[in-house]
Amino acid sequence: MAGELIAAPWQMQWGGLLIGTGTPYSIQKLHGWLDLPGLDMGTTAKPTRPGSWGARPRPQSRVVTLELEVRAGVDRMDEVVSALRAATPRSLTADEAPLAVRLRGETLMAFGKVSNRLIVVDHSFSQALTPAATLQWLCSDPRCYELAERSVTITPGVSGSGGLVYPLAYPLTYGTAGASNNATATNIGNDPSSPLLTFTGPITTPRLVNTTLGYGLEFAVDVLAGQTLVVDTDAGTVLLNGSDRLYTRSNLSVPVEYFELYPGDNNLTLLAAAFGTGASLTVTWKSAYL
Repeated sequence: MAGELIAAPWQMQWGGLLIGTGTPYSIQKLHGWLDLPGLDMGTTAKPTRPGSWGARPRPQSRVVTLELEVRAGVDRMDEVVSALRAATPRSLTADEAPLAVRLRGETLMAFGKVSNRLIVVDHSFSQALTPAATLQWLCSDPRCYELAERSVTITPGVSGSGGLVYPLAYPLTYGTAGASNNATATNIGNDPSSPLLTFTGPITTPRLVNTTLGYGLEFAVDVLAGQTLVVDTDAGTVLLNGSDRLYTRSNLSVPVEYFELYPGDNNLTLLAAAFGTGASLTVTWKSAYL
């Protein structure tokens, strides 16, 4: 799990490298972690009137820059500097990895890749005193996330049965309560989070509505028993047992990437043309911060 090596405030973890309190890598400054990234405001000038048409701002990529000092002593300096270099090579793929940071009591993570490494070679370096270094990460998704995933599972609604029969006779029989097709997904962060939706069959034309925000997703597809329809709202993909089904999104839906969990409680309702025994939806997300 990302951040499993972090045990104290003022620590960071990148892969298997722990930086900060109790390590040879002393954090001096951290830029870009609590900052609001640059915003594309998206405004368009009005052609015949003063000002612009407003639009929803879109955050740009996050750039995280760490200034540190290496404190290892003469005997270990070469080993410690080599370990720093080994842990921060250029990425050979487009994949991004978690960068976890605990400043005080809160541990969050972003996903990025090393974009720069600067190790100052000067008198301090030659004498194994406290050479300075700078590391930089580019995070294409500017949001920071809590470490642990949250999830809720929604099953089809079931009506209650039985109940009291008049005139009353003891012992009383109250019947069986119904089950709701609703659940609440809470994003404790301050920015929308993109959930992963897993519909488990048998279910026909599954639909999920965020009634708090007033929009939903629907797919004109049969998910058979034993099959799963996985909707990744961050990547914008829809896969039925691994095969692309994005084209099944109905005109009752927003674009897949638009389906988000806003900060606070999001009330979700599961609907479908038909449900079979064992049908369900699992919604998985991490609270997001910007």
